[in-house]
Amino acid sequence: MALPASADAGKLFDFNLTLPVMAAEFLLLMVFLDKTWFTPVGDLLDKRDAELRGMVGEVKDNSANLAALKAEADGILRSARADAQAQLQACKSECQADMDSKFGAAKAKVDKELQVALEALAKEEAEALKSMQGQVDSLSNEIIARVLPEGVSL
Repeated sequence: MALPASADAGKLFDFNLTLPVMAAEFLLLMVFLDKTWFTPVGDLLDKRDAELRGMVGEVKDNSANLAALKAEADGILRSARADAQAQLQACKSECQADMDSKFGAAKAKVDKELQVALEALAKEEAEALKSMQGQVDSLSNEIIARVLPEGVSL
């Protein structure tokens, strides 16, 4: 059986070379992890941070560009609305002119038919008056003959 290492009087443990070996091992582990783990991760984080800062900077720079594009789009919309309004007005005036010409032609036709009908009515009225005049004369003679005694004449 092995006996425990004897420590000097008043010492709890006898470290010998254990403490310097452990310190060297800790330093080697620290250097190894720094070179293989922390440096690549740090570089990756720095690269991503630079990309994000660049994107944020581009977005800030694009705000002036966006304002110019918005102004251009507003101008295009205004001109398109003006063109549409002009086309609508031209179409309305064309339709109004077409409607006025058709209305004028229909009114002329109706006026002509009305004039023909009025002339026909006037002609019928004249003929009716002529035929009635003969009937009125015969009727008045008949009335006079019945009312007045036989020997009296007008």
